[in-house]
Amino acid sequence: MRGTPKDTTPNQTRAGRPAFVRARRRAFGALACVLAGMWLAPALGWPSAWWFAAAVVAALAGVPAPARWWWGPGGAAVLAAAAGWAQLRLNEPSLARADALLGDNTLSRIEGTVRTTPKPVSRPDGPGAPGAWQDAAVWFELAVRAVGEGHTAAGGSIAVIVPESGFAGVRPGDRIVVRGVFRHPNAPTNPGEPDWSRSANQRGHAGTLTVPSDGLIERRGDGVSPAWRVVRWRDALRARAGDALGNDPVLRALVLGQRDRDFEASYRVFQRAGVAHVLAVSGFHLALLAGMVVVLVRATGERGRLESLGAFAAIGVMLFLVPANAPIVRAGVLALAVLLADAAGRRWDRLTVLAWAATGLLIWRPLDASGLGFLLSVGITALLLAMGERDRAERWALIERQRPGGWRSGARRVAKAFRVNACCWLVGTPVIAAATGVVSLIAPLAAVVIVPLAGLLLALGWMQAVLGLVLPGIAARTAGLPVALAGVCTGLASWFDRLPFASVVVHAGWGWAGVASACAAAWVLRPDRRRWTTPALIACAIWLIAGARMAGRVEGLRIDMLDVGDGTAALVRSGRESLWWDCGALHRDVDDLAADAARALGSPRVRTAIITHANLDHFNALPGAAESCGLREVLITPALDAVAEGPWARTRALLESRGVTFRVLRAGDAFVFGDARAEVLWAGAAHDPRWHGNDGSMVVRFTLPTGSGERSLVLCGDIQTAGIARLLAAHPGLTADIAEAPHHGSANAAAVEFVGSLSPRVVLQSSGRSRSGLPAWDAVRASTRWLATPDLGAVYAHIRPDGVIISGPSRTTSGRVAADAVERRIERVELPLLGQFGAE
Repeated sequence: MRGTPKDTTPNQTRAGRPAFVRARRRAFGALACVLAGMWLAPALGWPSAWWFAAAVVAALAGVPAPARWWWGPGGAAVLAAAAGWAQLRLNEPSLARADALLGDNTLSRIEGTVRTTPKPVSRPDGPGAPGAWQDAAVWFELAVRAVGEGHTAAGGSIAVIVPESGFAGVRPGDRIVVRGVFRHPNAPTNPGEPDWSRSANQRGHAGTLTVPSDGLIERRGDGVSPAWRVVRWRDALRARAGDALGNDPVLRALVLGQRDRDFEASYRVFQRAGVAHVLAVSGFHLALLAGMVVVLVRATGERGRLESLGAFAAIGVMLFLVPANAPIVRAGVLALAVLLADAAGRRWDRLTVLAWAATGLLIWRPLDASGLGFLLSVGITALLLAMGERDRAERWALIERQRPGGWRSGARRVAKAFRVNACCWLVGTPVIAAATGVVSLIAPLAAVVIVPLAGLLLALGWMQAVLGLVLPGIAARTAGLPVALAGVCTGLASWFDRLPFASVVVHAGWGWAGVASACAAAWVLRPDRRRWTTPALIACAIWLIAGARMAGRVEGLRIDMLDVGDGTAALVRSGRESLWWDCGALHRDVDDLAADAARALGSPRVRTAIITHANLDHFNALPGAAESCGLREVLITPALDAVAEGPWARTRALLESRGVTFRVLRAGDAFVFGDARAEVLWAGAAHDPRWHGNDGSMVVRFTLPTGSGERSLVLCGDIQTAGIARLLAAHPGLTADIAEAPHHGSANAAAVEFVGSLSPRVVLQSSGRSRSGLPAWDAVRASTRWLATPDLGAVYAHIRPDGVIISGPSRTTSGRVAADAVERRIERVELPLLGQFGAE
């Protein structure tokens, strides 16, 4: 005789439902107020004291109010308190932190305790990577205790970078004194760049110390506490597990959360296919682990509460072994909260528990309020829980009718999996589009195919890791199976990525994302209201398309010169046309930076690039731009076309293998560029070796007819004395309203005279700090508006259709955050070159 299925939803009786509803509303109301406060804090910029005072006033105002009306002042108090907390944590760092006591870019002495095992610094390995980047280095985190020769007490943590050659090593818990060049955390200086400084404040990260040699590290012989011995033991276990998994980057990232530069290319493929979540150690991994434990416990009989406790213990072990990055910690907290509620023996409402756990996470990490990972983790988990409540009656009805098994049952399961994935995709896509600018159209289907394989790979990977811990000799012989399966998963993701229209680049704002996701969630959860949610979703799609059309057009002619240090990457736009004027840097990895900037400026697709000459700092980011921005054509000089070997030749071959075409421009060539006209004034010559270097740099004049007459922009790369002489001989009387400082503003007499003869209103200089403010340019700077990236960050100049020229800094950030600022800043954004230490 069949019994009635157990109702696991709390307070479902008619009498108990109001309390259950009120509890859920309170939890989600508190979460909404905390989110709103943390979004308002950076927008208004008020000091934390003001916010806390406002919270007290709102709370006091609610004291005489009736209980049923207290939600108004209470919500305002929570919002203001959350805003004040976010402002205090993210924008008001402690005055006792190391960066408050030490100057930026100064020789410094720092004493502290090593917190992490040294790891290699990831270096660009593409065909255009500068030779200076090939110097191997390692980095580790140091908890600061004192700074300076006077042993001034200080707090925070720093990242220490030291050459790998001659490095004797350190271990967590070691007390050391280290000397080197100290750099503060940097605020964003480019459009779309993550806010590293706010992320550093949240983590208590004070900066980076570059050390030229191991001889400047003094190791103290102090004893190590038991806690640090546990950390060392954990790191040793991680290393053994990593050795058992081999060198496959996808497998190591999936099982242990270890990412390196080799992993990035694979990650982008999974991202465009819409299944990147399987590679981030997060809720998917914890759910699979918990499910495996529950199945094993149930195999021994009905254990009830033991299932939750077993899953709780397994997740705890995983959190101990896997690096505590934001996704795994967030997913772990959410999962443990739900499991603890289940194990407590009461019928807790899981959505209520989820909301309170998410609120606690925001208090711990306020910056997550703006993070894509947090929004998706909480939002999609809430969606799945709500869908589970809605589908519970249907599921039990199917069980009662005893549907036959076989292929029909399997087909229903596949259809159900596709439906759930499609619903999650529909709700999550607007947020992903706003955060990344990429929408995967094939994601639901790709997830149905790849996620089960990833689950199997994860299970095999865990078994391989455990085998490596217990029997490393046998693990070396069994590593081939998970590595082969990882290759299958990567191959499938690549196949989906290559399908036509598998992913599209969009320009979506956060306002649109919020409305679209809310409408999608209502459409999924409330079928009875689809009479208005369906038109609302259609309106959101029209809104996105219309917004993209309007955002993609520039009236007039505009150039945005990015802050890339010693190099050049400028985005030139007119009408609906855009192109990169050079795209490279010597001391920074600017692949992602350039793509993020283009998207933030409203031009996610940049089909064309002009490369002025064959220096690394003008082209080595092209492969990344080709992948992220959809580059299709590169315009080059005759000298570049004649290069048969070296970094440029390898870069060109790589781009051609991806379908990018190359076209040679010569002096006198011209083409229409949006509302403007581009004319090549100088491009050197292939047959003359004199024009194979800086003097062969391409010079292009962009002219725009305006209501006040013709306006012009002259860009000249690294042109020097001989090239300038030939240029002026061919174009006497050349003038420009906007000009690029030749050779990054170096002190060349011919260049100074050349720019002065152009009589520009605005001069744009892209360089590192070593060329900022050179006295040779004082006379020119006095007669024009000089905008230098080392002083202002990214800069722009815009010729409007009426002839008015506006210019200034263009540091409009995306609002994105870097959850792990220390590691990503070092490994993927900027590597201080050890060879420059003496020049500092």
